[in-house]
Amino acid sequence: MRLAILGLFAGLPLRAVSEGPAASGSAGGSPLDAEAEFDLRGGDVSDFVVDDSGARAGGGRAAVRLRAGASYALTETLAFRGDLDLVAGNLFAAFPELPEDGWTKPFAGLPAGPVRLDPRRLYLEWRTPYGLLRAGQQESRFGMGVLANDGRQEGSWGAPRHGDLVERVLFVTRPFDALLGPTDVYAAVGADLVYRDENADLLSGDLALQAIASLLWRPKSGDRSLGVYLAYRNQRDRPDATGFASHLEAFAIDLYGEHPVRLAEGRSWVTRFEYVFLLGGTDRLRPEAAPEGVAIRAEGFAGSTALHLDDLGLELQFAGGYASGDGDPEDGILTRFRFDPDFRPSLVLFEHVMAAQSARSSSRVADPARSLVPSPGWQYLPTGGGVSGAYFAGPSVRYRPHFVDGLTLKVGLLYAETTTPPADPYASFARGGAPTTLYGQPAVGSDLGLEIDLGATYRAELPYGLSAELTLEYGRLLPGSAFQTAEGRLAPVEAVFAGGRFLWRMN
Repeated sequence: MRLAILGLFAGLPLRAVSEGPAASGSAGGSPLDAEAEFDLRGGDVSDFVVDDSGARAGGGRAAVRLRAGASYALTETLAFRGDLDLVAGNLFAAFPELPEDGWTKPFAGLPAGPVRLDPRRLYLEWRTPYGLLRAGQQESRFGMGVLANDGRQEGSWGAPRHGDLVERVLFVTRPFDALLGPTDVYAAVGADLVYRDENADLLSGDLALQAIASLLWRPKSGDRSLGVYLAYRNQRDRPDATGFASHLEAFAIDLYGEHPVRLAEGRSWVTRFEYVFLLGGTDRLRPEAAPEGVAIRAEGFAGSTALHLDDLGLELQFAGGYASGDGDPEDGILTRFRFDPDFRPSLVLFEHVMAAQSARSSSRVADPARSLVPSPGWQYLPTGGGVSGAYFAGPSVRYRPHFVDGLTLKVGLLYAETTTPPADPYASFARGGAPTTLYGQPAVGSDLGLEIDLGATYRAELPYGLSAELTLEYGRLLPGSAFQTAEGRLAPVEAVFAGGRFLWRMN
């Protein structure tokens, strides 16, 4: 069986590192900053078949969130930050038999309706002469968000999720200042208890501890970065239906870089990359070749290069990525990597189609009518919308017309392939071990298809610190050979989503 490796680590917030130990306190003289956000999103995905039994996914769904937060400077060096999701949940979602769909996973297990009261950031920050000390619940992000993502990435397709949250003690300093004078190199060390990410949920019984360290070079201009993030994670999962509590121990190496080149006034070329390597072991999977558990060896990469023509309001970008797959799930080495679900390169393929298919794979393995005792690790099959076991690449264009302030138009193309044959665990077992897809066909095609996405966002600044943002997105996936059914290739899948966000800030 294949297990999708997600972001195993709630990564170091890049913003906290780049602020450095000598950042100033609240701007404008006021010790209090406050903000509130109301977000309502909804849409529809055209129905599509997910397996050879005719099970379908798609349909309409909507979600709502009300978030409020404030920061208060207690002294010149001591500050408090607090954020709460006062209302956050699904208003409705179709096809509840597939709860791990990329849209519904953030609220899996919750009834329909705005029922969740969720803390996000609750921490104290002390700026000492030696560095910055931050303690409490914090969001986590590093680099482009491949491994750790706070869910705040602007410009992505689709809707943001909750992001990674940790109970963290973090110390950031400039270690070479004493020897060399002021430098642009920051070091950070910390310890975490994971509150919630896509691999653990403290309130549900998962206990995940982390030790982290990072070294980052970022000049004062803030437009270039080069860093490495290291994390060790030791996790004990909640007991499964048999009472077994699996264990995971892993180490992550995360490299990130960003380099802009100024071409002319208002024109620049920006290149970014992130590479992640995971190694360790877990007994979530226990194949015959490794009855005590499997080794973890997985990697992921994302990169982009973009031409910014600010004088024309244009951004031309080409982006791509890779998440390793697992061609032999029975060999005792787990090589499948999964991006953090908040890394969203497109609207339809990974967010909805692949998410629903992986959820269906999981439910088939766990179905007592098919298997009296499910294979270990079946509950970790769903991707939750994250890129997993695939290559992807494509161009995109963003246009901000100068004659309409606040309007952004975007179009993107994405082509993707699987890194290994798209075999389903149960279907392959039923065919005597021959790699077989969910549609009962030989797993020989790797082409996931071509997707085109269109979007428009309008943001208006209003009086009294208010602003409003309206978004409309449309995506159409033309499935490739990996979606071959007995009747032919899967029909195109379409999605359309609309959202409104209203913000208020006091500072």
